[in-house]
Amino acid sequence: MSDNPDENRKVLSLDEHRAKRRPVKAVDEDTDDDDVEDDGERFVATFQGDPDDIFDQVVEFLSGDPEIGDVIAVRPQLLILEDEGDGDVHGRYDDAVWEETLPMWDVDGDDGEPLGPFDASVLLELIRTHADDFKAMLGSKEPVQNDDNAFLTAFYQY
Repeated sequence: MSDNPDENRKVLSLDEHRAKRRPVKAVDEDTDDDDVEDDGERFVATFQGDPDDIFDQVVEFLSGDPEIGDVIAVRPQLLILEDEGDGDVHGRYDDAVWEETLPMWDVDGDDGEPLGPFDASVLLELIRTHADDFKAMLGSKEPVQNDDNAFLTAFYQY
């Protein structure tokens, strides 16, 4: 497998997402995986522009409760949601402001028990709740740490 993270991935623009919008399968839905062919493509959704543009695009995208992949990466004027490829998800982009594996579970309960999957609705709520810090991260050209950013502090509680 190549070390190139751009190889074998399908990039889904926001316009393509709007055109192909369909319901996401429930986690416990009974499916026959034998009918699904693996074409080797990975899910990737990219959002480009200034921080306000990216914020608006991401909020619109997440409002449709889509698949969000396994990894989130922020680069200057770019946010990427994608499936995890082979190898480490950190350090793939020289200009990364922030990149992280998305949590599997929403553990926002008092007892620490999972409330459900960490999905588009959970990520959307985090973004809306900490909009200013999320936009500040989108506008940064340098790596951002969770000590300096309320969005990241809340994200890392999952």
